[in-house]
Formats: sequence, C-alpha cells, structure tokens
Amino acid sequence: MSLRIVNNSDVNKVSNTLTSYLKDRKLKSDEEAVYRLLNGTLNVDPQKKDGVMLYPSVQGISLNDTIIDPENQTVVRIGLPKTADRDGNVVFRKFYVTPKKNEGTFSLRGNVAADIEIYNVLELLSLNKSNPYRNEDVEPLFERVDGAAESKARSEKTNYLRLALNAIDGWDYDHLRVIGSSYNISTKLDKEVIKEQLEAIAQKNPKAFFDRIDSEDTKVRSVIRIAREANVISYIGHERRWLFTEQDETIFTLELKEGVNEIDQLAKLLIDNPKGPAMRKAIEKLISAKKKP
Repeated sequence: MSLRIVNNSDVNKVSNTLTSYLKDRKLKSDEEAVYRLLNGTLNVDPQKKDGVMLYPSVQGISLNDTIIDPENQTVVRIGLPKTADRDGNVVFRKFYVTPKKNEGTFSLRGNVAADIEIYNVLELLSLNKSNPYRNEDVEPLFERVDGAAESKARSEKTNYLRLALNAIDGWDYDHLRVIGSSYNISTKLDKEVIKEQLEAIAQKNPKAFFDRIDSEDTKVRSVIRIAREANVISYIGHERRWLFTEQDETIFTLELKEGVNEIDQLAKLLIDNPKGPAMRKAIEKLISAKKKP
C-alpha cells in the first residue's frame, strides 16, 4: 500500500524513489511499527514517581508535509487526506497518539488498514528523525524505534560495563591513580574514592571507558596530571605556555583554539609533535626524581 492519490491534486505525487522506499519498508500484517517521541522532559520533581522522562499525555501529529523529492529535487506535498473537493483542495488528517508512560512510545499495526495509511505518511514526514529524506531544518518530533538494534546496543553496553568494572576492581592503588589522573581525578584521594569515581565514569559510557584503558591518550593524560600535581610542570594561562616549573623552561607554547583546553592540547602535542616523546620522557624523569626520598 502506498500514499493515497487525490483527484485534481498534486498531493502524494511522489517519485519512484520515495515509492520504492515505502515499498521496501512495507508493514507486514504481523508487524508493528514502534515510534518514540523526542519531546520528553527530564523529571526533576522527586515527588513524581513516573520515571526519569515525562511525556505529553496526548500528542498531536499533523499528517501532512512539504518535502523535497530526492529523485528530482522538486517540492512535493504529502499527507493523509481527510476531505477533498472537486478542485483538489485537501484537508489533511491529524493523528493523536497516547504515548506509553515513561517511554514515550506509540505503535501502528500492519493488520489495521487505517494504521497502514498513517504509517506511510509518518515514514516520510520531516518530523520523523529516522527518515533519511527529511528536511533537516525541521525539528524532529519522533523517531522509529529499531528494537533489534537497541537490544543489541543494551547488550553491548552491559558487556563493556562488566569488563570495565572488572578491570577497575583488579587495579592496585598506583594504577587507579594513573587511570584516575587521566580523568582529572586527584591522585591524592583515597583508593576507594578514586575507585568509586572511575566506576561512575565507566557507567556513563562503558565502551568509551574500556577503549581508553590502554590508550596512549590515557597514559599521556596521566603523566600530565601527575606531573602537575607534583609541581613538575606548570601552565601559564596568559602566555599559553607549558613549562618545567623549576627550570622555567618552555615545553610547548599553545595556539589559541576555541573549545580546546590546555590539557587536551598538551596531550596531543606530547603524542603527535616530533618533540613530544622527548618532552614526555623528560617529564617522566622529573616525576621519578620527585618520588625519591
């Protein structure tokens, strides 16, 4: 089933590209298309027990749009007609959904003719974030839920979190301080405090945390943090200059870059700049000397 054609009107006269797109995504009789609203708000009221995200109890979606047909780059009107006169003047339907509490989801079924008509329009609306042909200037209102992909992502996140927490649990105090320092955690904190803070970071993005464990970036950031806390190196903001503190010898003078802090820039220079490895070795040597009684 495709978009409904209206006599004496240009509504829903789309190209073969869009027709094929809908055909490839045809909703089978035993299928259900699930969508998620994107206008949920974070629940900041501790008295409300409805979950982390709050969604409208009823959401209206206009079943019409003006889009750019990708095949010929022409403007076309699409929608689900409610009424149409002899001259082809169309009044479009509006779809009212009652989203699932806490989840913001709603669904359409492939064994309901009315749902299929709505489905074909929803798939092409610019309000649909999942539509590859949407007008990017329009703020999306909902997205198609890919249950299999989201389930896989949840499983992957669980696996990476388990690996990350196991790694943290196996680190001794020195290693906890090294890894913690790369996340700007003070090396002077107690072992359990550093451990708790690293676990909290890992829970936010387990894969990113796990991937960074043995990365060169993590090691370099650790060196920078430890050296700074030991007063081996210093940064003079108004000069944008990193230096060896006691010798007042410049390590690197930084460029002025928007949105990039001095730690990020120094870490990149110690890795990528030709002088970087030698400077890092000198910093590590001074750290070792500081540790000696």
